[in-house]
Amino acid sequence: MSLFSNRTNRLILKTLVGLAGFLLVLQAHAVNVMAVYTAACQRELGTIINVEDHNVDFLTLDGTTKQIRSHEIIYLAYYPLDQLPLNKDIKPNSVSRVYIYTKHKNKITLLTSGWPIGFTKDKVAILTEKGQETLVQRRNIYRIRYEKLNNSLAKTSTSSSASRYNFIHP
Repeated sequence: MSLFSNRTNRLILKTLVGLAGFLLVLQAHAVNVMAVYTAACQRELGTIINVEDHNVDFLTLDGTTKQIRSHEIIYLAYYPLDQLPLNKDIKPNSVSRVYIYTKHKNKITLLTSGWPIGFTKDKVAILTEKGQETLVQRRNIYRIRYEKLNNSLAKTSTSSSASRYNFIHP
């Protein structure tokens, strides 16, 4: 006779499987590398880091930012990766970096910095300088500060360059 009943064993097994799945979800991060196709039959690879009324600021895999007119974009393709595979240093000459602060133990501390790349009702996705995505709960945001960068950021990503990937046209 076993120490636990079959029902208890199943409950313990379900709990362990659920906990393992939850821990795996916590570790999953994805950045969408986008292929932007323009009316001039050109393709740029990277991610959108800023959207304005008539322009889109696009961080290319070369680390440079390009402004693309919104009406020229005809198609987007998405390639989800764990990290943005940058070939060179980031040179966001036209886009301000966002610094997000939180209040913790009555002190205002920096939570993360980078460029907002996604939004939901409860969360904001920030592309960090390392090329990774960080999710921030909106309720944890205490203060936001924008700052233009005058120099390039050194490539701190541990991932390999974009040449490792073959971004095939869908």
